[in-house]
Amino acid sequence: MPQLSHEYFKQLDFYPVPIPSLAIEEVIAEKIRAAHQRSKIRDLHDLAQIAERPFDRARVRGLATLKLWASQGAGIDYSRLCSRIDGEGDYDLDDLVNLLRKDQRPALPALIERVKAGYRFLAELSAEERALAQDAVGKLQKEAGALRAKILSSAES
Repeated sequence: MPQLSHEYFKQLDFYPVPIPSLAIEEVIAEKIRAAHQRSKIRDLHDLAQIAERPFDRARVRGLATLKLWASQGAGIDYSRLCSRIDGEGDYDLDDLVNLLRKDQRPALPALIERVKAGYRFLAELSAEERALAQDAVGKLQKEAGALRAKILSSAES
């Protein structure tokens, strides 16, 4: 990704080079995978922060489906994700407060609602995503490859 332009770049003898990084959709899909598999306040916070930003929701859903399928656990399931994040008692808010500015104290119920509302699109699985989500033993290699190819081709266009 190109670096965000700053005024002081004009004073440099060189122009800052792009930074190798994951695409935002890849990062979001990884956070969704993490939130499916563990209850960490930082995952909930990050998902809440990203929820209202523009991103390719279909691509994120496909990537998250592939990530959860590859981990050989249960597949992507919006209702199960909501059940997991609804467990407010599972979150240690102090872990998050240590990572934020001193004047920030997020409200846990608001974070949970923003994530549930912002990721409702995860319930709208395509037929191929639904098949992978139900394949707990990882037999659908061909279908996973086809979805991966579809996601890659959509990123290139």
